[in-house]
Amino acid sequence: KSIGTSPTSTSSRFSKGFLGLAALVFAALLYNSDFFWQTLVPEGKGRSYLPADIEKRDAIVAAFKHSWTAYERDAMGDDNYHPISKTGTNLTDAGGIGYTVIDSLDTIQLMGLDSEYARARKWIANSLSFDRDGNFNTFEASLLALIRLDSD
Repeated sequence: KSIGTSPTSTSSRFSKGFLGLAALVFAALLYNSDFFWQTLVPEGKGRSYLPADIEKRDAIVAAFKHSWTAYERDAMGDDNYHPISKTGTNLTDAGGIGYTVIDSLDTIQLMGLDSEYARARKWIANSLSFDRDGNFNTFEASLLALIRLDSD
């Protein structure tokens, strides 16, 4: 057996991940269903109301915005960002595929950062390219990127 190899195949890891995701989705649907609240929850018990902690929410959004601004300034389009050195790196020497931009889109949108979202989408429309001649797992990188882009 070679050092560094895993006995678990990629398809097996994918299957386990998919089953975990399916279970999570099922649990979320069940939790939000009338069946759960009318059948499984004892009489007199109900959903607890947890008010939003606006101060914490705003602090998290501000921290993300600070990080995103630095990424845009120092490494826009690079796959990875290194905030201490203020540089970006890519999956290959041939250049990146903008993975950080793609991976951040949903977070930017959920946080209501409309101008950041517009700039990220503009970068994707004008600069995103998968035309890279390098040694990396194109299946995983492309699949993850396409899933993210399709959901936005």
